[in-house]
Parts: sequence; structure tokens; C-alpha cells
Amino acid sequence: MAKTGVFDIDKGWSKIIREMKQAAELTVEVGVQAGETTEDGKADLAAVASINEFGTDTIPSRPFMRESFDQNIGKIDKFMQDAGGKIVAHQISARQGLELVGYEMTGIIQKKIVDGPWVPNTPATIRQKKNEKDKNSPLIDIGRLRQSIRHEVKPK
Repeated sequence: MAKTGVFDIDKGWSKIIREMKQAAELTVEVGVQAGETTEDGKADLAAVASINEFGTDTIPSRPFMRESFDQNIGKIDKFMQDAGGKIVAHQISARQGLELVGYEMTGIIQKKIVDGPWVPNTPATIRQKKNEKDKNSPLIDIGRLRQSIRHEVKPK
């Protein structure tokens, strides 16, 4: 007499569940990471970024982080969905998916720093700038702020 019964053949579902659980335990942080300093080492670059992002009484707000996100939410959402699809298709791990999202966001923010549009620099700021080519470019002098935009995938 032949045996009958139900057989469960896992064709990858358990791996998908495992990767999605891992993704839920991770976060990707994009921006100026802790410990970055200006070229001369005298100022915390995160503080410089914050001052430029929100402005002060004498420095106009140049919201390169907020506008990068707000103006690209559809693109970011699609990119995240594509990364999720690659995780489900076993093409990449959850960590790799978040790394890809981090690289994409880093590029978007760096492009925003360059492209603006921003309130023009004051004559005093223009005189202080070292790089002749970027004297009229708000948020750019030697490129240290733009270069410091990075991402980190971390546990929540």
C-alpha cells in the first residue's frame, strides 16, 4: 500500500521570511556621520550641515537634506520597492538592499548640494572661500560637506 500525505517543499519562502525579519531589524542612516570634521579639524561637520540645513539669524536655510527627500520621494519609494523585489527573488540580502538604498540616497543628497537652487552667497562669504571655481556656489567651498555625505546600515 502506497503512503499518502502532505509534503511541504520549501522553495525559498523561509529564506524570504528570514531576510525580511533581518531587514526589519536594520536601519539605514544617510547624511553627515558622527565624527566628521572640517578640513582644518576645527568644526564638527554635522554642526556645519545642521546650520546650513536650518539656517541661523545670519545664514539662510539651505535645506539640502529635507529637499532631497521631499523632492525625490517617488523615486526613493520605487528604488526601495525594487530592492525589496531583489531580496524576495534571492538576488541580494536584506543588508545589501539597504546598502543600495543608502547609496541611492547619498547620491541624491550630493546632487542637491551641487544643484540647489540656493540663496546666493554674501560678498563676505565669497571673499572667504578658498576654491575660486566655487566662490559663488552655496554649500560648496572645497567639497568637504558634499564628500562627507555617506550612509551606514545599522541595527535599530
